[in-house]
Amino acid sequence: MSPEPATRACPVCQTPLPTGVRRRYCSPACKTAGWRRNNPSRPPGPPRTREQAPAPDTGAQPAAIRDCPHCGKQITIVALLTTPQIAGPQLANGTPDVIPLRPARTL
Repeated sequence: MSPEPATRACPVCQTPLPTGVRRRYCSPACKTAGWRRNNPSRPPGPPRTREQAPAPDTGAQPAAIRDCPHCGKQITIVALLTTPQIAGPQLANGTPDVIPLRPARTL
């Protein structure tokens, strides 16, 4: 007869862990709670937030300021205008690699 594998439990919440896994805790929340229990003298760090880099200054003026329909924060709407020559693909002389879907208009 082969001996039964020893079942282990999460040291924080005592949830049984499946046999054959190498992890010690059942979830990331229990892992954090275990770390805090083993390191009481270390204060928790600041909450993790993503800091957004400032948007590059393009010189464009805001066309409108509205509230986001999803989160309610203010968003700025900027109208970017360009000429068709700049917006279209630049084709080199000779056989083009890019074939336009419609011919370019001239102003």
